[in-house]
Order: sequence, then C-alpha cells, then structure tokens
Amino acid sequence: MYWAGFGINGTTPLVEIHPKSNSLDYQDVLGQNIVRRGGKIAGRGWIFQHDNAAIHRSASTKDYLERNGVRVLDWPSRSPDLNPIENLWGIMVRDVYAHGRQYNTLRELKTAIQAAWAKLSLDTLRNLINSMKNRVFEVILNGGGITHY
Repeated sequence: MYWAGFGINGTTPLVEIHPKSNSLDYQDVLGQNIVRRGGKIAGRGWIFQHDNAAIHRSASTKDYLERNGVRVLDWPSRSPDLNPIENLWGIMVRDVYAHGRQYNTLRELKTAIQAAWAKLSLDTLRNLINSMKNRVFEVILNGGGITHY
C-alpha cells in the first residue's frame, strides 16, 4: 500500500505503508510529509484533506494535526467522490496498467507505480484541486448524494 499527498504546487513522495498501520504510524507519515511539506506543495492557507479511515479520525491523530497547525477539511464519511486523490489514484492505475501491462515481480510493479507518480503533471494536480468547488456544489445540488466524480 502507498500513501501520498499532493497540492497545487506538487506532490509528496510516495510512502509505502503497512496495511495494518495504526494512528501513530500514520502520524509519522504525516510528520515527514504533510507537516514538513504542506505549505510548499499546497501554498498559503492550505487545508489538508484525508478520508475518514479510523487512523485518520482517531483522537490522537486529530490532536496531532491540531498541535502541528494543520487545518483539516471536514467532510462526510463514505464520500470518495469528494476526495481528488481518489481520482489521482485512478489516473495512475490507468498509466501503470496501460495496454494490459502486467508485472512479473513486486519490484517491477513498485517501479511502475513510482514512475507514474513522478510523471504526474502540475496541470493534472491543479485540475483536480480546482474541481473541489464543483464537487461540493454538486453534492449540495444532489441533496448530499453522490457526484459524477
């Protein structure tokens, strides 16, 4: 599994994480990436968005983010259509498996994932971020229902 972040000015590194990570593991990842690089990749006045996974919404993680001055976007559970990184993962999957590509080793797959992450364009990142206003507006128009994203 990988964790990563992006903003209007670029990306964090991809971080390989264990599927059974706990809140403290997640906070370590945040410390090395979001706390340290958030302003650089997201610009002035940035707001962090992550999903509602248990380790993301734990009291200790909320406290950690607050102590480190990270503002977090409050958003509803079970709404991946509101999280642009879900679209970014989809873009990467299409790149990694383009033309039916398969991998013989885990190392080959990891290399392909890292290459796909490295070649993401700023235009792609910015388009996803700029879509947030429309995503939220569409949820409101749909009475809290799903969006086309």
